[in-house]
Amino acid sequence: MKWLLLILLPFLPAAVIAQSVTPSFTNATINSTTNSTQTIAETIRVETYGGTQFSVSGTNVTPAGNLAATTTYTVTDPTLPFSYNNVSLTAGIVETQDITRTISTTSTTQSLSVFSQ
Repeated sequence: MKWLLLILLPFLPAAVIAQSVTPSFTNATINSTTNSTQTIAETIRVETYGGTQFSVSGTNVTPAGNLAATTTYTVTDPTLPFSYNNVSLTAGIVETQDITRTISTTSTTQSLSVFSQ
């Protein structure tokens, strides 16, 4: 019988005794400061497109036929002053702009934690 008690002894429940833990401080404070900086560099490209344009203007000139890109003009009265202006633009990019900018931000975060008992 003793041998059976010795075998079962490790499996028998034992009483557990816990001790209370008491902190060793009465109060404390923590100060924290965090600084962060962010820099963003960007380039924005703006392209302006235009369609085909054709215009003719003038004074003291006469077109030879219907108005078209290939029409020829003659001076109406050679004894008077004359002007002639012909503008012909093909479709495509009219203007390109590059806008470059840098954005910098700085932030500061401060925190205070107070512990007391």
